[in-house]
Amino acid sequence: GKILPAFVFLMYLASIGERVCKAMFYNCDISLLRYLFYRDKNAILSNFKVRLLKVAGLNLIVAAAISAAVVSLSLIFSLHWSAVDIVFFVLSILCLSLFFSVHHLFLYYVFQPYTAELGMKNPFYSGISTGVYFLCYFCLQIKSAPSYFTLIVLLSTIIYIVAALILVYKYAPKTFRVRHPITRIDIFTLHKVAPFCKVPR
Repeated sequence: GKILPAFVFLMYLASIGERVCKAMFYNCDISLLRYLFYRDKNAILSNFKVRLLKVAGLNLIVAAAISAAVVSLSLIFSLHWSAVDIVFFVLSILCLSLFFSVHHLFLYYVFQPYTAELGMKNPFYSGISTGVYFLCYFCLQIKSAPSYFTLIVLLSTIIYIVAALILVYKYAPKTFRVRHPITRIDIFTLHKVAPFCKVPR
């Protein structure tokens, strides 16, 4: 029961979701987000599903490799793992890989943090990412039976997938866009030209 919670933090670190989302933005979305058809609700949801399958597939490869390595080491060193515990372990690792695939892609679509100038600008994205990081770190202290832990991970993954699909469809058309940071020079310029930009009544 001690080893599984520790892998929550490990799987968070091992997930490639955030790196893939950043690559998708700078190699694809940064150009296409200027078009209205690309930000249509149905187009966004369809694109989200396709990308979720791609990201989940990549993360599942990592999860399968980790599972195989841990199980192999346990057999080599005779750690007295029962077949049931091995099944719970592998299932938990695979579910965690799906969970973090959804997590990073969901944050990307709803809180799109990247700017056209290769920076990041979204306090909500940063805050949620930091919160999840510490939550995963806190899981290192959890002691739970493998069966209960696996059930919690499985239910959490299913709930997150359903919630992400609903929230992306509802909010992403408004939030999934290219961000342009306002610099100090921009603020100064806006202040100077503001008196000349009044809309006539």
